[in-house]
Amino acid sequence: MNSFLNIHAVCNESDQTYSSNLMYCLADHAGMPGLHQQLVRRELQWASLFQGTTEEAALSVAPLIFELPTKNYDNNRSFLRWLTEHGTYTSSMLLLSSPSDLETLRCQLTRRLHARITDGMDVLLRYFDPRVFESLLSVLDVQQASAFLSPADCWWYPNRSGQLIRRQSAWGIDEFLSPLHLDAEQEFAMLDANEIDVVEGRLRSMFPDLAIRLNVEKREHFLRCQIAAARATGIESTNDTILYCGLAVLHGENFAKISPWCEILENMRINKLNFSEEVLAVEEKI
Repeated sequence: MNSFLNIHAVCNESDQTYSSNLMYCLADHAGMPGLHQQLVRRELQWASLFQGTTEEAALSVAPLIFELPTKNYDNNRSFLRWLTEHGTYTSSMLLLSSPSDLETLRCQLTRRLHARITDGMDVLLRYFDPRVFESLLSVLDVQQASAFLSPADCWWYPNRSGQLIRRQSAWGIDEFLSPLHLDAEQEFAMLDANEIDVVEGRLRSMFPDLAIRLNVEKREHFLRCQIAAARATGIESTNDTILYCGLAVLHGENFAKISPWCEILENMRINKLNFSEEVLAVEEKI
């Protein structure tokens, strides 16, 4: 069974709803190595959102915008297959339907890379990462979201499980003011929403041979359940949360109910012991 996205079906759906629009892909080149080579080889028009910025030379990690070549589907079938296989589960791809030409859209999307958080700090807003995009939309107010999404009539993005999420918007005059100002509440809400990504990233670096055991389609549910279970036992630090999730991958998701882990967690709850030290002591005996 093919579990990758069907981009051609999405484009057909868009053609029926927005017949005069073009379909674009906004891709994170860092998460899809080889994309630039694919675009050049097939002579497809593309642009970097870093163009004209101080990061212009960093093409390998740049967000790239290009029109999806779906009108001549048979000739571009292999490229669309490559795109879906490399973009479905890598958090590296947004799709959008817009009447704007490529250069106009590039300028609009580039302006949205800039955000200002608490203490007046300017940051690069990596909204071209679908995980960040989803978190951002969850914290913006109605007016902010409307202005941010206005370059397109509709946006699509694959979530962490590879399912396609559709977010309708309304193309119009671009009234977005750059940089995007996020207050402290919005900033912290985004950090909380992306905690799972921090845990997954660290889990992969600390337990590279274990992380690959996680089924990509079930990974988000698994990690959310384990993070919640860790919190319920009194674990709060990021490192201990990652360790808890690593034990769940190694010993099974119900490891906390099995000896010696259930005794350790209960003892930690009562005596406020250091979770990492207790786990290390057990592992040394095994």
